[in-house]
Amino acid sequence: MPAIKAVSTSPKKQPKLPAGPPLDYCFMDIGSLKNLSELKPVNGFVKGCAAPPQLNKPSTANAPVTKPTANAEASAKPMQQLQTAAAVTPLQFELNSRAIKLANNPLKSLAGLQEAAAAVLDEPAELRWLDLSQCKLTNIQDELTRFPKLQMLYLHANQITKLSDVKKLGKLSGLQKLTLHGNPIAELPHYKLQVLSCMPTLRELDFVAVSKLDRDTVSVWTKAQRGGRKA
Repeated sequence: MPAIKAVSTSPKKQPKLPAGPPLDYCFMDIGSLKNLSELKPVNGFVKGCAAPPQLNKPSTANAPVTKPTANAEASAKPMQQLQTAAAVTPLQFELNSRAIKLANNPLKSLAGLQEAAAAVLDEPAELRWLDLSQCKLTNIQDELTRFPKLQMLYLHANQITKLSDVKKLGKLSGLQKLTLHGNPIAELPHYKLQVLSCMPTLRELDFVAVSKLDRDTVSVWTKAQRGGRKA
């Protein structure tokens, strides 16, 4: 029987991914953000914690069933060790996450949001997606404008009543997707026109793409509003 060469059982080094999955704190009865760092997210891993391994179990659905012999079992051990090592591949990320999900919590205030993000994210300034849908928010607070790279912001199904609050989000020059439906402001006259006029970079509002016709309509409406004020 030929000698079996030793094989390395160390996992193959994987290239780093940009960021890990969203930190999911949905349905956790969170009423304040001050102690967010003490909570374990349903999904994702917080700052300072190791990423969970990726399990890649080889499929045996179509493998032939054979009774192994003594020699076959002995020769198979090195290969089994190699497969076991390959099955658990530690994931590597540049950042632990760029997204926080806080939907379906009784949040009435965003006080402490910046500090909470700093406690759970490697780089809070890199936050790209924030889900605050179906909470108890009554206004759009300044804390949201402290994340300059925010691209997606979900605020639907809250209790926001003032359209003037939306102007604050104009500071987020990279914001592309915004949801506000299910709030009292969505029932106000010219809701869509006012929101789009505040945010020229917005590509999607309430899960509906912003078209060129929408932008043209906003332009005409804005000029009409200015003309009316001058008159």
